[in-house]
Amino acid sequence: MAHLCPRDGAELRIGSGALAEDVCARCHGRFLDTAATHRLFVDILGIRPELLPELARAGTPSMSCLGCGARLAQTRARGVTVDLCPSCGSSWLDGGELARLAKDVVEEIRVGQ
Repeated sequence: MAHLCPRDGAELRIGSGALAEDVCARCHGRFLDTAATHRLFVDILGIRPELLPELARAGTPSMSCLGCGARLAQTRARGVTVDLCPSCGSSWLDGGELARLAKDVVEEIRVGQ
C-alpha cells in the first residue's frame, strides 16, 4: 500500500532516500520507519535511544503516523523541529530537515515527480 504525504497528499517514493526513507517528490518531506529513525537519531546524531520515546511523549501532537496511525509529536532535536511517533518509533521530517540534522553526514536525496 502506498503512503501519501501528510503535507500535500502526493504519493511517497518508497525507500528512495539516503536512509531508505520514503520521500515526497513534491515537498521533499520524508517518512522514516523505526529502523531509519534509529539510524538517524541514535547512530548518526548520537542521541541515546531511551531519549527518543521521551522526546516524543514531551512533544506537541501533530499529524498521524504513516507507520501505525498514532499521533506524531512535534519536538525539537538539535535545533530542528521534527515529528516523532511515541508508539512505533518512526518519524516525519519536512523537506530540508534531514540535511539540517545530519549536516555533513547524510545528503538529502531529492527525487523527481
